Amino acid sequence: MNSEPLRFPNQHWVRGAYYAGLLAIYESTLDRAYLDDCMEWGKNVSWQIKEQGGGPYESGAYPLVCGQIWYGCYLAKKDERMMQPTLAFLEDPKVENPVSAPGKWYLENTGHRFVDGLFTAPPLLAMLYQMTGDEKYVNWMDACFWDVHNEIFDRDAGLFYRDARSKSRKTKNGKKVLWSRGNGWAFGGLTRILKVLPSEHPSYQKYKSLYVQMAESLAKRQQADGFWRSNLDDPEQYPMKESSG
Repeated sequence: MNSEPLRFPNQHWVRGAYYAGLLAIYESTLDRAYLDDCMEWGKNVSWQIKEQGGGPYESGAYPLVCGQIWYGCYLAKKDERMMQPTLAFLEDPKVENPVSAPGKWYLENTGHRFVDGLFTAPPLLAMLYQMTGDEKYVNWMDACFWDVHNEIFDRDAGLFYRDARSKSRKTKNGKKVLWSRGNGWAFGGLTRILKVLPSEHPSYQKYKSLYVQMAESLAKRQQADGFWRSNLDDPEQYPMKESSG
């Protein structure tokens, strides 16, 4: 197993994404070794989500990815104590009123909206709705997801930019810069939302429609060798095979 993500501090979002992968392997294989790793991590940090930091990738939507792992452990063990710190974290006024924009808790303290955040935060909120039945978590999820979507989604391409700064950039071939891995984050986030949000919920169809739109756009950009390239709009920019997107 690649140890690179483990060089990041506990509860860093990169480490959280790594453990999200381990948990997904457990759910697919039922190999307890993967669940045990996630459980050990949760116990070591007392099931806490890291307090909002002031630097990049330490605020806004990023820290919430860890809660997705706690939720998977909770489903396996049915121990609500695993989720109490996450629920408490989201009630903290500092989360609801961040430095960047009061009321927009999902923005980084720098004020940025990043496509990565569509994987880290909205799925957890869908999970909390599944757990509690409290509609406020869907409201928070919708506010986060569709605000980011409105800011950085290219409707012609049916895909996301990394952030607003990427919207004006062009390659030497005059193509858009549509980051493959970033669209992987968004598509993965949609997959996780649709997995737990009830199909009869009023918000469900909008997420499903976007999922279908992205799936069609991604299929068109798949190369003959089965891979994508790091820039989905211009495969010639970096012709190396891309497996992280």
